[in-house]
Amino acid sequence: PRWAPVAVVATPGALPAVFRVVNRLSQHCGQDAEVDTVEALQDALETLGVLLGDVRGSGARAAAEDPVAERRGLEVAEHALRHTQNGKDLLRLLGATDVSTQYDAMVVLQRIYHRIPKPINDALLADPMSLNRLMHILQNSHVDYVRNEALSFLLLLTVANAELQQIVTMQELPETVFAMLREEGLCTGGKIARDLIRCLSNLAGNTTCQRCIRETGGLGALVSAMGDALSGARPDADEEEEDDLGGRRMDVPEEARWACFLLLADVALAFLGDGGGARQGEPRPEADSNREALVRHGALDLLRHLPEATPTLEVKLRLVRLFEALEA
Repeated sequence: PRWAPVAVVATPGALPAVFRVVNRLSQHCGQDAEVDTVEALQDALETLGVLLGDVRGSGARAAAEDPVAERRGLEVAEHALRHTQNGKDLLRLLGATDVSTQYDAMVVLQRIYHRIPKPINDALLADPMSLNRLMHILQNSHVDYVRNEALSFLLLLTVANAELQQIVTMQELPETVFAMLREEGLCTGGKIARDLIRCLSNLAGNTTCQRCIRETGGLGALVSAMGDALSGARPDADEEEEDDLGGRRMDVPEEARWACFLLLADVALAFLGDGGGARQGEPRPEADSNREALVRHGALDLLRHLPEATPTLEVKLRLVRLFEALEA
């Protein structure tokens, strides 16, 4: 059925049958699950993913050009919510012991969320363990593609829901973001690094999250990350690794580190009440405390991290804007 989505959707009773399979098998996805059960559940989830259709990257462009596929995806999402207690049964799969099942469940949940987000938000808020499971995957999974999918899901969930933003902040999402950036992010400046910073940016406009991040040392980590992005040296690089001139070896391509710095600077500006979503005259209760913390952690000394390589005009302008906000 995964290769004939139109036929499945059009066949009376086919979609409910797929969901009955998922619901039945999901009851047996714990540590003692048999291989056949796990494989059958994965097949059912992959089928749902195909029926829903991709909504990211090239898949999103294809859906925009194919209104029939888009309507089919919406219909499948509505069926999914109807037959899984508004997504609760699918969220339970985040606790599966098999990492492939976790991955497939996150793919399906995101494809539903892109079309009908509110029921998934409500299900997450009604069952805090679901967010715990998602955070556990991000913080503890040793399988890159599974951890990256958890990051993608959290990036989606934290775009606009203030309650979810606050919950994941309390569950140490900012600390996890900075740890992952130190571990692998800024040394490549790739998509994962940018998604990590964007996830942090989603939290930065929430004053409750700002307070929590500031009080747990997050602004010091932010200043450090900006310095690493400007210098282009890996934060975990061996101190003995030097270039021909005796300086720290430049590990990050200039284009990659400038992109990361711009995103990090926007996060800092959001803490200062100068984010893109800030409106003139809007109350910014944490801005003064955030400014003091950023200055204390060395934000005004960021220029010393600049190497001989010339930053782009956009980076220069962002630095000027950041220094003006710090000195306001």
